[in-house]
Amino acid sequence: HVVASGAQRILTMDLHAGASQGFVDIPVDHLYGPPILIDELSRIIDLSDGSKICFASDLGYSKVTSHYARIFGFDYVPCRKRREPNIVHEAEVIGDVKGKIVVYMDDMIDTGGTVSKFCKEMKRKGAEKIIVAVTHAVLGETWDDSETGLLGAPIDTLIITDTIKPNRDKISKLKEKTNVVIASTASVFATAIREISIGGSVGSMFEEWERRMERMVKK
Repeated sequence: HVVASGAQRILTMDLHAGASQGFVDIPVDHLYGPPILIDELSRIIDLSDGSKICFASDLGYSKVTSHYARIFGFDYVPCRKRREPNIVHEAEVIGDVKGKIVVYMDDMIDTGGTVSKFCKEMKRKGAEKIIVAVTHAVLGETWDDSETGLLGAPIDTLIITDTIKPNRDKISKLKEKTNVVIASTASVFATAIREISIGGSVGSMFEEWERRMERMVKK
């Protein structure tokens, strides 16, 4: 247990279940992965052309993804699934993606079954390019199934972070199929630690990032 080991504060990123913060009685600082992912995204595509780009996610991540879509003035396309654990039976993309660059966002990829089904449906509906951006690359059992796993998804670029140490063999296998970008979280954690140590505001880091993005869009 983290608290029992003597920890006095927790600094983490993109908790899969935000409510888990309530199970500890020490301060928890929750950092956000999307700004890191979007910074990498801005090096790949021109984010100022909102007419050609849309953000997408499953309904469980819709609040986060739609928030960033609003900052850039992009359309938000929700995706719906019917599933059992790690098995998606049906995937529905609710919106027009024809001729667009679709940026699918989530907090983590496990097997990639959900992402694979959504991406295939986006391609069927005419998406020009699909970029998947996720914070935690778990790459669990069956991720490399060429039919149902992440490896079988029609992804043009996969952006992940290093919150989980990338497995070289798995990343090499992915790079045979798609462009893979691994974004470092080090500077964000370092800045957060500095803010905590001087009694500053961790939240102000992300507020400043949003202001910077809004200025970029307005140019």
